[in-house]
Amino acid sequence: MPKLSREMLDITAPNAPALLTIPEVCAAFRVSRATVNRWIALKRIEAVKIGFGTRIRTASALALLANLPAATFRPAA
Repeated sequence: MPKLSREMLDITAPNAPALLTIPEVCAAFRVSRATVNRWIALKRIEAVKIGFGTRIRTASALALLANLPAATFRPAA
């Protein structure tokens, strides 16, 4: 699999594509393919099948990003 460039990872850019591949979503969120597949199964992000491939709507990925809870950090003991 080819490496993704930094430019491709910015899904918030105005010129972002309307549909993203699963590896692009994995790279943008820094999660595994299994996590993205779980999000699709749980209907957290909207995916469409095109031929043998699966694409995720960029708007759906952005909505998930907006709804993620803020991280909380505990001080080290």
